[in-house]
Amino acid sequence: MTPERLALIPFFAQLKASTRSAILQGGTLKDFAAGDTILARSEVTAHFIFLVEGQWTSRRFVTGTAEPLIWTESTAGTWLSGITALDTIAPADVFADKPTTMIFVPRDTLLSLVQEDPALARAILKDIHLWSERLDVHATLTAARS
Repeated sequence: MTPERLALIPFFAQLKASTRSAILQGGTLKDFAAGDTILARSEVTAHFIFLVEGQWTSRRFVTGTAEPLIWTESTAGTWLSGITALDTIAPADVFADKPTTMIFVPRDTLLSLVQEDPALARAILKDIHLWSERLDVHATLTAARS
C-alpha cells in the first residue's frame, strides 16, 4: 500500500499527503478471509480500523436494546472503532464477508493527525454524527417494538 494508492479512496483523498503517509507508517495492514473476525465486542481496541478493500458486516449491541444493529459495509475508507464512548455504548462484532483488507491505526496516532489535518477532523466528526444517529434510531425503534 502506498500513499498514492490510499489517495484513490475518497475518505483519504481529502487528506493532506503527509497525513496519508503518517497513517500508513503508523498503521498496520491486515488481510481477512471471508468469515474471519475483524473485531469482537469483547475486545478493547486502541485502534481506528479502516476498510481498504472488501466487505464487512457488523453487529452493534446498543446498551439497553435486545437486538443488535446489523450493518454491512463495502465502501473503502469506512472506519470502525477508535471512539471509546461509541465502542462502550454499542460494542461491535465485525466479520469479513469476503476477502478484506483493513488498516489498523493506533488511536493516539490518528488523534495526533486530527490536530494537524482539519479535513481528517471533519471527516471523523461527520462519521461520529452518522453513527450516533444510526444507533439512536435503532435504539428508539427497538424500544418502540418492546
